[in-house]
Amino acid sequence: MSCSSSSSCTCTCSSCSSSCSSCTCSSSSCKTGCNCGSLGCSHLLNDKCIRLTNALNVCGVKTIPAGTYYDSAIKTIVDTICANVTTGATGPAGATGPAGPAGPAGPTGPTGATGATGSTGAAGVGVASTSYAAGTGILTFNYSNGTSFATGDLRGATGATGPTGPTGPTGPTGATGAAGATGATGATGAAGTNGTDGADNMAILYTNFTPQASTSTSFTTASGFEFALPANTLDAVGEYLHIRALFTGPGGGAFATPYNKIKVMFGGRDLLDTRSTMVAYGATHVAIPKTQLCRLDIILRRSSANTLAAEVNVEQCHSRGGSSFIPNTAIPCTDGTGVPETISSVNFAANNDIEIQLADDAAAPVGSIVAQTLTIVHYKS
Repeated sequence: MSCSSSSSCTCTCSSCSSSCSSCTCSSSSCKTGCNCGSLGCSHLLNDKCIRLTNALNVCGVKTIPAGTYYDSAIKTIVDTICANVTTGATGPAGATGPAGPAGPAGPTGPTGATGATGSTGAAGVGVASTSYAAGTGILTFNYSNGTSFATGDLRGATGATGPTGPTGPTGPTGATGAAGATGATGATGAAGTNGTDGADNMAILYTNFTPQASTSTSFTTASGFEFALPANTLDAVGEYLHIRALFTGPGGGAFATPYNKIKVMFGGRDLLDTRSTMVAYGATHVAIPKTQLCRLDIILRRSSANTLAAEVNVEQCHSRGGSSFIPNTAIPCTDGTGVPETISSVNFAANNDIEIQLADDAAAPVGSIVAQTLTIVHYKS
């Protein structure tokens, strides 16, 4: 390889260095990237060592000789064209393009001078006074020009009841008030327990002095005229009960109508008059009109281990003119023969109820017969 002082390099082998100071022959062509001199267009080409095989006439102005490297030839062509280019006439203006986007806002300008003071305006209307009506919830505004304005009811709805507060301390005891009126008589208390037998072996088991009127045309137990005889009260043959009951018409007066009935029961069984229920005898008794009162007098005697003998007497108070008398209109025994009625299959070891029942006649007003008193006495043998 030989190098001249010019800007070109002649490579006799196939490769040269970038400084063109040496050449190493290794192949039949220049290696890619070899820079053979300071060529103006060498940086635009990938293959910089190709030469012209024939001379090249550029536009009849300049001739590039054969053997010139390709990139040097390109530079010569470009320079020749640029030197001989003439500027043509200006073409017509193109159409106006669309408006570009608005630019950013410019900086704020300096503050202008203060203007002259304007004239004073007319006086405004103010609130001279207000008033509120608690009863209606209306607020009234009175203005300085003599007008006014009233609102609607400003009160809200009643709120929910708050929780109950804690109980306050107990206050001092007040003075004793005046005694109140006597209250109504309370209900009859329960029967007391049997008293101890006296020296005569008699014990009062039950008493009731609170009247009770009939309430139905059917037999109904009169309130307070019922007693539960305790078990084993009649615990020996010969012991007996003496039962007395008093009856009147309404208000303690005479019986007004016939066929108002009285019945006595022992252990759930009737003490019946075996002759007729329509006569004034026996434990089923029909009240006699115009009589002032009647009284049942009954003996119930234990006659064996399980039998009870019943004797019934009835006393009537008749009214004749201005005088009254009480004959015994019953016979001592319910069957009329002098022999007590016998009630069998009695369990003396169990409780046995003794009760008085009343019934109004169908044609009589309710309450036409009144039970007044009841006593039950026990006699030991």
